[in-house]
Amino acid sequence: MGYLKEDVINYVNEEDVKFIRLLFLDAYGKQKNIAIMPNELEAVFNYGYTISSSSILDSLCGKVVLWPDPNTISVLPWRPSTGKVIKMFCDIKNQDGTDFELSGRQILKEAIEYADKKGASIFLRTEFEFYLFKLDQEGDPTEIPYDNAGYMDVAPLDKGADIRRAICLTLSEMHIDTCGSFHAAGPGQNKILMTKDSPLIAAEDSLTFTSSVKTVAVRNGLYANFTHMPIENKPVSKHRIVLSADSETLKLAKENIKKHYDEIYLFLNNTNNLYNDYDTEKDITFDEYLNEIYIERLSDGYNPYIVYALLIYAIFDDNECKEKALSLKEAKEIARNSEFVKKHLTEAFIKNYTE
Repeated sequence: MGYLKEDVINYVNEEDVKFIRLLFLDAYGKQKNIAIMPNELEAVFNYGYTISSSSILDSLCGKVVLWPDPNTISVLPWRPSTGKVIKMFCDIKNQDGTDFELSGRQILKEAIEYADKKGASIFLRTEFEFYLFKLDQEGDPTEIPYDNAGYMDVAPLDKGADIRRAICLTLSEMHIDTCGSFHAAGPGQNKILMTKDSPLIAAEDSLTFTSSVKTVAVRNGLYANFTHMPIENKPVSKHRIVLSADSETLKLAKENIKKHYDEIYLFLNNTNNLYNDYDTEKDITFDEYLNEIYIERLSDGYNPYIVYALLIYAIFDDNECKEKALSLKEAKEIARNSEFVKKHLTEAFIKNYTE
């Protein structure tokens, strides 16, 4: 898109924008934000916005600085058209301008630069499944699914069609494209497919996707649940990353990602219930027709900055991890001792995931 800070300032002044949300992730990939007013925007572009580092990790007590990226500007379409609200993702720096050690965005940007120097063209997209549940009279989620339809059913069994439509149109207004949507196998379960994009855009589009789905659901009196198994003995919700690349890079990816999968599995899946029936051969597959690699078994709370960065680095590293992450405890131990992980993640990130 190539927006400059002047473009954003002009847009805010001309389009009746009243709030600007500055978005960032905490140490574990949870979205955070702070809203500023239009009269503060130019100063924030020039000097950053200082926040407490405890917003990123509770145990920290210093200050860090948010630097909004004008390329990530997007209007929140569910907010009023008068007094608009926009958002931007932010880089996180220390107060002296150096990189903050828990900035996953910076780690991904460095991985992208590394791939560029290798002459690689890498694209990523995410496929999400989620359940829709009814809300009670107080607006709290129930355990009652929105419908009892099955895989690719149509209306009237499928009650989620209008919700999926609203989600896709909302994303479109935010310049995020989807390429398919349908009712999944479980009651109230839905699936939406995103289109591929460059790694940083794909990471932040996936973050926007989950927050948008939850917002659209609430506005329709529903709750969107992305967890692995919200209903016992019903189909699990699968989230997967789809990787495509130029032919040479794709060849390397097919060979090397599996070699490092056990070392990075912790960062894809940090909950115990995703270690049952773990099988690298099933979790990483290749579509010969579409020339795409599928990475399965993502937990709903994974940090896309970190995961995408590790996948990119894994493509170009042919050293093989011999250990198997058959439990969360084992995955932490493998990641803690991995030279590959130590090389590409900061000590702070490794510590917070493995303790």
